[in-house]
Amino acid sequence: MALDAWVAGAAPLNYTSLTLQSVGRKLTDAETQIQSAESSKVPDRAGLITAINRLAMAVANAEAGLQDDTPAKVQRAQRDLRNAIAALAAAYAKFFSPHP
Repeated sequence: MALDAWVAGAAPLNYTSLTLQSVGRKLTDAETQIQSAESSKVPDRAGLITAINRLAMAVANAEAGLQDDTPAKVQRAQRDLRNAIAALAAAYAKFFSPHP
């Protein structure tokens, strides 16, 4: 991920910031699409939206840490990103799993 590369000193700030902004926009688009889609699995959809929001918040926190040049904030955001990705994967699996 671009953020990991920035922390390691292998990616410039501008590139990393633009990447995070792009990811944030894509997450917003995904949330909008999920909210507007018709689905009988409303509780599962709510879980998916919550997971996307959590991921978007972690991306925003990482971006804020970059802009503030606060490595500790970026590292917290990295942990939050990893946890949010795991939560999104679980919500995705639940949403798309076969239901009787």
